[in-house]
Amino acid sequence: MRSFFFLADAMRSFFERHWVLLVAIVVTRLPFLFLGYGADADSWLVANSAATLWHTGDYYPSRLPGYPLHEIFSAPFVAHGGAPLSNAATLAISIAAIVVWSRIAEQHGRNHRLLAIALAFAPSVWQHSAGTIDYMWSLLFLLLAFIALDRRQSILAGVLLGIATGFRASNFIAVIPFAVYGALSKHEKKNLVTMSAACVATTLVMFAPLVLRYGFFGWIEATQMQMSDIHPETFARRLIAFGYRSIYFIGPVTMIVGMALLWKGRRGLAEALRAKEPIVLTILVAITSYLLQFFWLPLE
Repeated sequence: MRSFFFLADAMRSFFERHWVLLVAIVVTRLPFLFLGYGADADSWLVANSAATLWHTGDYYPSRLPGYPLHEIFSAPFVAHGGAPLSNAATLAISIAAIVVWSRIAEQHGRNHRLLAIALAFAPSVWQHSAGTIDYMWSLLFLLLAFIALDRRQSILAGVLLGIATGFRASNFIAVIPFAVYGALSKHEKKNLVTMSAACVATTLVMFAPLVLRYGFFGWIEATQMQMSDIHPETFARRLIAFGYRSIYFIGPVTMIVGMALLWKGRRGLAEALRAKEPIVLTILVAITSYLLQFFWLPLE
């Protein structure tokens, strides 16, 4: 409930101060709402899974390891409004994620308006913020989990992180940077353990539909079989794939501007590292965690 009130207040403040950006986001996404479920083929698989769930009550994952929360939440939108309604739901969630990101950037850094624009118009966000895909749904709950952790609401942070994992399993790795941030911010160890336990418990609940359908070991085996042929053969290929995906997501213009800003502020960054500022070290740990995860399973 606290997260709901925070989000409502953040949305109101964002609309008052950044309504031009809001209008730009909506206008630039409107054409995508009516062009099917999205450019990503997985979007159409999600729609099929959601429609089957709504009309038959049977849950068949769109792909493994499963994206149960997104498929469940998409079911009524797909069933009653098809692509336009389910895409519009993603757009609403995307706007909420950009708002929360802007609030975090405002509290912990500078240039929060520029950072909000950078996220809103990053190529992958632009593409997937108006399609039936889970990226922005999971990002919203990751950001809300960080807000809860920042406010020392450890149980809520763990639950929200578990919900984000229910939308996309790879988000479970965010427990690592979250724990680092909590430790550097002088959170009590028991609260970090509580957060982690709440995340694990929530994640288990989120993936219960998969376990019930396949059995635990059957689910793991089926997931391994589906992903067995996606590994690039060499380290160099994995590195190239990571670089491509990074540029694809962020965009070349944004990446160049970001590198320029990092170079301009390199002294401040070095001072922040020496001072062990929690948010800076947490960002580096988060990047490293997801990078290692990508090298282990170089999919998306």
